[in-house]
Amino acid sequence: MARFQKKSFPLYEDCTSLYVDSVQGASGGRKLKQSHIGAAIEGFVQYKKMQTSKTMEALNEKKKQDEECLVDVMELTDVEKAYAMNIFKSKIDREVFIKMKNKNVRLIWLKQQIRVLGVEANA
Repeated sequence: MARFQKKSFPLYEDCTSLYVDSVQGASGGRKLKQSHIGAAIEGFVQYKKMQTSKTMEALNEKKKQDEECLVDVMELTDVEKAYAMNIFKSKIDREVFIKMKNKNVRLIWLKQQIRVLGVEANA
């Protein structure tokens, strides 16, 4: 089981301790078991909430980046946008464009790529 468990999983750990307590015949009987189950469920819910909030933060950051990139592309002429579509066919070029933090550098890079593509098309 240990080879499959790479990340900590609170519910698994809580259930394991609950099982050990029940096998050892923990004093308090049913009431103690119910409180352990409630604690295990509450721990799992908190774990899932934390996981969900991290995922939502990552999605919101990605959405913000995509919106910024879209605004940059909107500053291009129609002809430049047509060339940009060919540039963005390459996954590497898309990644380079998106990962650039500076808006001006991103636009300069894109226009330079468009010029190179335009020269190749006219040759």
